[in-house]
Amino acid sequence: MLPEKQKTAVRLLYSEGRTAIEVAALLGVNRTTIWRWKQTKAFKREWQKVRNAHVRQWRKEMGYDQSGREWTAELHRLEKKVEAEADKIRDGNTKAFDAAWNEYSKHLFSGWQNVQKRLKVR
Repeated sequence: MLPEKQKTAVRLLYSEGRTAIEVAALLGVNRTTIWRWKQTKAFKREWQKVRNAHVRQWRKEMGYDQSGREWTAELHRLEKKVEAEADKIRDGNTKAFDAAWNEYSKHLFSGWQNVQKRLKVR
């Protein structure tokens, strides 16, 4: 288990983006102490936990959580529908293909709009 001071160092370094010199000053230790802590397995494990939490949060904010997977699955379903309708165009009737393509395009565009909105929020 990592001492509280080292957990604070991890948070300051990786969550707040502070430098080792800043963290050392805030914690009242020498910057070489921060370097030594960074070399230990326990510190690295704590950093990994913090990093994973940030990645999970980012994925959620960017729509890569369950709703993102559902959106992707729907996109794949629509791609198959477009391909199936494209195979039927031989007889000259493109209405079904056009409808499938429009549905696919709208879905794709809505996903892109959501990503853009999320990026603007940041």
